[in-house]
Amino acid sequence: MKILLINDNSIEKGGAEVSVFGTRRLLSELGHEVYFFGFGDGKLDNSLVLTHKKNKFLYFLGKFFFSYRIYKKLKRYILSINPDIIHLHNNYLYSLSVLYALKHSKFPIVHTVHDWGLLCASSWGVYRYSLKPCTLANGIATKCYFHEGCLNFGHFTVAYLRNKLRFKLEKKVMKHFLPPSTALTTDLKKFGFDPVTCLHHFIEFTNVKSAERKDDILIYVGMLSKNKGVDYLINSMPFILEEIPNVKLRIIGDGPELNNLKRLAENEKQIEFTGRIQHEKVMEEYKRANILVMPSIWSENSPFVLYEALLTSLPVVGTKRGGIPDL
Repeated sequence: MKILLINDNSIEKGGAEVSVFGTRRLLSELGHEVYFFGFGDGKLDNSLVLTHKKNKFLYFLGKFFFSYRIYKKLKRYILSINPDIIHLHNNYLYSLSVLYALKHSKFPIVHTVHDWGLLCASSWGVYRYSLKPCTLANGIATKCYFHEGCLNFGHFTVAYLRNKLRFKLEKKVMKHFLPPSTALTTDLKKFGFDPVTCLHHFIEFTNVKSAERKDDILIYVGMLSKNKGVDYLINSMPFILEEIPNVKLRIIGDGPELNNLKRLAENEKQIEFTGRIQHEKVMEEYKRANILVMPSIWSENSPFVLYEALLTSLPVVGTKRGGIPDL
């Protein structure tokens, strides 16, 4: 079969990309012709990777409205491949341009839905301040701005038309939706997406063994951003230390909240920030630790970190959000 994979990013930088490029490798090993379309500076065989416009106004116009350049190049690329199936993953950078190109291609298309972005304009799936589960919307609604200010006025204004069109186009263009969690499966069905099948992620591994755990170590692995709830984990450390005085917390990862989190933890000597480390070293961290903590405050879908931890027999403590309870 000829299979075209489409994803915003052309390099492995998150869970969605682990899924995309893991799928690409396995399909290729099975003898399929696999092609890729995306954006950025990544270079891949059998691919068309487009760079962003350097002019900020043109980039903004293409992202929130329409880019004829992207529409035209993707449409031509699809016709040159003549694929048996198109597999869409993340599509937020130029969503309307990509969807219109797919609509006019007339090839069967499936969509692995990696987060709540189709139903929630902020992608969190929860209200920004109360953190209570959101009742969601048809792509975007006035409550996204007025209720808890999940979006500022500027973002709400420019995103409204795009999100409404994207919501309708997805239903018209896609032949099947493949969310990797039961929670997102339920929400997609609630808003009329059909057919929807929960297809959990797979994980590739070789010769992985559990190890003897000698020290009291908690670890967090992932992006250091507000939605990940790492500040709650840091604030819980005094209470944890009352019960387990020798426990250490290792925070593995990088992100926009790094400096804020370091300031929050500056009086706790038993908290260590490692920064972003190579994947091989992360696997070793799983083997050393006693518990992985996933304190996410947004709706996680099906996080690969959790798969990897369980693979090494590491117990997980996680919030009851999104797809975390599935695992």
